[in-house]
Amino acid sequence: MSRQLCPKVLLVDDDIDHLYLAEKRLEALGFPTVCARDGLGALLAMIDHPDCRCMVTDYHMPGLGGDDWIRMLERFCSDWRIVVISGGDPDPGPFLSMPKPADFNNIASYLHPAWRTNHVRRNPSP
Repeated sequence: MSRQLCPKVLLVDDDIDHLYLAEKRLEALGFPTVCARDGLGALLAMIDHPDCRCMVTDYHMPGLGGDDWIRMLERFCSDWRIVVISGGDPDPGPFLSMPKPADFNNIASYLHPAWRTNHVRRNPSP
């Protein structure tokens, strides 16, 4: 699948190592990315990238994170495809929740269903 067909994804995580890994994995799968280290940075990225309508976000972050972050996303980003990742057991509201470490193939399939159709591994016939 060409890069142009995959939607841009906003990645939000206060852990720089997780953010870097998510960026590299999603870009390798064909998704252009924009990164933010917290909820406030994500809000600024949303302003700078109005074409972005997909997000992979950590739940536990300092400042704007957790339940407040989820409520804000619920209210203002209800038309986005959002995956909430966490090492704990958060309440992701209406959004898809996945544990850390994240399975980026599953995330890619959720963010862009056509991605799965074009990247399904076929088992060879016995």
